[in-house]
Amino acid sequence: MLDWSAVFLKDIKDIDVEFTGAGYATFSIAMASMRLMGDRLVEKLNAKTMVIGGSLLAALGLIIAIYSIWMPFVLFGFLLLGIGSANLVPLFFSEAGRIPTVPTSLSIPAITTMGYAGQLMGPAILGLIAHQFNLEVAFLFSATLMVLIAVLYFFRK
Repeated sequence: MLDWSAVFLKDIKDIDVEFTGAGYATFSIAMASMRLMGDRLVEKLNAKTMVIGGSLLAALGLIIAIYSIWMPFVLFGFLLLGIGSANLVPLFFSEAGRIPTVPTSLSIPAITTMGYAGQLMGPAILGLIAHQFNLEVAFLFSATLMVLIAVLYFFRK
């Protein structure tokens, strides 16, 4: 969202450039708030529910942001995206540390490497998709990946 939310709001939603940071700000505040509540929520629910529910909520947030024409709904979509995606990475780190057949000294660096690769390549891949199609299609691609996370996590053992 850091790289593309302002472009999305300016070019797709046609809002004034002064307000284009609102999407990322909404996303960031929601994410930070949920990270603070993450451990308590995992205790009440469980990691599987958090990953599946969070991924689906994040996908729904992107879809709302893409298809809404009223700016408060667009920002609500960014809010849902932040809430849903906030605890995914911390939960993946926790899960990686508990893989019985892989030592923690290998699993944590592997997850970290994938995370860094995603941070570096993700914006470029979205830019490539946006260049070939448009930014809405790129965001739909991200929403699809979120749904894929939920489906794969649902069927994991």
